[in-house]
Amino acid sequence: MALQNRDADLIVEEYDPSADKWTRLADLPAPNGFFGLITIDNKIYAIGGRLYHESSPIIKYDVIGRSMDTSRNNTRSTETDWA
Repeated sequence: MALQNRDADLIVEEYDPSADKWTRLADLPAPNGFFGLITIDNKIYAIGGRLYHESSPIIKYDVIGRSMDTSRNNTRSTETDWA
């Protein structure tokens, strides 16, 4: 997820180190920046950050399914989620 000389952006990019190439993925649902990232079980979570119009949701990106979830219930877990 990239910032390009702005506080917040929509752009999401994936880096392939073997090809030394960036690929653009689906945009964020709203401009966001300055968030923390964590990966768990092939999912990337963007937490916090700065939005211009509301508080930042937790954004979950599924690397395998290449899908983004910004629903408020995307952080529910079971014991198997964290095992």
